[in-house]
Amino acid sequence: MNIKSALSSPGVSKEVLIVWIVVIAAPFVGWLIDPGFASLSNFNAVVRYLVPLFIVSIAQAFAIMVMSIDLSVGAAMSFSSAILSYNLVGGYIGAPINILIIIGVGAVIGLANGIGIRKIGISPFAMTFGMLFVLEGITLTIRPYTGGEISEVLVAGWNFQPYSIPVLALITLAGFALVFWYFLDRTALGLHLLSVGENEEVSKRAGVDPDRMKILAHVIAGCLAMVAGLFMALRIEAGSPTLGERYLLLSIAAPVVGGTALSGGKTSSIGILGGAAVLALVSRILTFSPLPEPGRWIVRAIVIIIMLAFAGWFQR
Repeated sequence: MNIKSALSSPGVSKEVLIVWIVVIAAPFVGWLIDPGFASLSNFNAVVRYLVPLFIVSIAQAFAIMVMSIDLSVGAAMSFSSAILSYNLVGGYIGAPINILIIIGVGAVIGLANGIGIRKIGISPFAMTFGMLFVLEGITLTIRPYTGGEISEVLVAGWNFQPYSIPVLALITLAGFALVFWYFLDRTALGLHLLSVGENEEVSKRAGVDPDRMKILAHVIAGCLAMVAGLFMALRIEAGSPTLGERYLLLSIAAPVVGGTALSGGKTSSIGILGGAAVLALVSRILTFSPLPEPGRWIVRAIVIIIMLAFAGWFQR
């Protein structure tokens, strides 16, 4: 079996199929708890929550696929929302400039993580955990509480919902899924990243630079985490110094549940989307349940543990 077929299957594994069966079944469970779960407004809420979760899960997948991890993605999301909440450049021209600013900041964050891990020799856990605290400190300094104002142009585009259908959110999900799939399955760079995660020594003998690939993976992860923060900010229409923290565990769970191997070298665009969708649906179902907030968090944690256990069993 060649590298391409072995490492970049677009999503036909058993765990991916099971994840999508759960995605299809979950709305029925929600409807049984409360018929209001089947409403268009609830579909809108699920999709809008899913967008930042899916994007930050892709960010985490880039780190995981090269046998690394990025614990700073949630803090990067909060940092992104804090920057955007000051609407640095206003107007129609300012909207893309603000997006480019946060992507550039994300690249710097990812570059620092990558260099610290590969060139200095700090463990991925220690390096990105340290970066988490650095970002949290900066974010709390510039945005100590939820507030600020997000670009009206970006908010208006995000809220464009003819017939209550979240058009931009659906286009964003489809676009990121297709681009991620194409990058991994149809580009040499994507295959090089996967090959480094699968076997660093073999890829090195084949002419691939592992250091360069792993640093690049963290740079991409940093950029995507900041973009995920953009959509989180658009969802609440404000900057938040802490909201991104909730996405850290989910960003690891969604790829793993969707078929991404913690040992590196394997991931799936459709699988990550399915994993993120399951987590988004579970979160939304729990809001319809009569459980108090602490109980919801306990159930959510149990569901994540069970899903990760199944994913680990299938990857053996």
